[in-house]
Amino acid sequence: MSARFPLTHDPEFAGRRALIRLSGTAVVATVATAAAFSRGALASGDPSGPGTRLSQRKFYPDGRVRPYRGNTIICPLPRTGKDSVLFTEMEAFSQSMQRGPWAAAFAFLPPSSYHMTVFEGLSDGLRTEAGWPRALGRDASASFCDQWMAQELATFPYPVPASLRMMAAHMDPALDGRKMRVRLCPADRETEEALTHLREKIGRHLGMFDPARPPYVFHATIGYPITPMDERTKERCRERLLAWQDRLARHMPPIALGRPAFSVFDDMSAYRPVFALGAKRG
Repeated sequence: MSARFPLTHDPEFAGRRALIRLSGTAVVATVATAAAFSRGALASGDPSGPGTRLSQRKFYPDGRVRPYRGNTIICPLPRTGKDSVLFTEMEAFSQSMQRGPWAAAFAFLPPSSYHMTVFEGLSDGLRTEAGWPRALGRDASASFCDQWMAQELATFPYPVPASLRMMAAHMDPALDGRKMRVRLCPADRETEEALTHLREKIGRHLGMFDPARPPYVFHATIGYPITPMDERTKERCRERLLAWQDRLARHMPPIALGRPAFSVFDDMSAYRPVFALGAKRG
């Protein structure tokens, strides 16, 4: 017997609610794992910065994407099958939020770009960061950075999980209510250990490992803040975001993401996979 999980429980848009049918598989994720990741994120802060920071380096104030070259290691969200629940939720919630009074304050991403970042790569916005590769000049061109990363990752010698089981994590209201995203965490200890070891091995392999850097907060982004909101609109938006994220954390079953892929991008609207990390290539 399949379970039902309500999409976008939004009182302002009650007439537009939808239901999707999920697998009846029980949610067997360990609460301890989720709580531990949430505590770690709360204790260390979010490396992506305060929620009120505007993303005008990546977007114009009217929401159009700016050129922003770079590369990254990501897991695209499944769009079909039982593991597509998060993609479907994010797409429906994005459509709902774009009808709200706060819509002009965000740049909403196309659903085709939805993903979870496993390891942040190189981009112009990170050239001054401490984690820039020691073997790569900070003035290297974007094309050279892509080539260098691809070459280094093609020889990555460590095991890479073919699948990662993730779940919606418990929130940090101080941050998550200001970000158009879903906080994620491993759904079991095996995935937790695999991700921890994988991120460290990638960092050391690329010369980007920084032991002082706070633990990474896994997430999937719907949109970026681009213009300020008045206090009333900001609070209403915050309440809507927190209610949605809380419902996901309480009720959404774990999903399986595929093998992490080295990908490149010209802006925030699309990510082009180059190759799956650790996969055999002909």
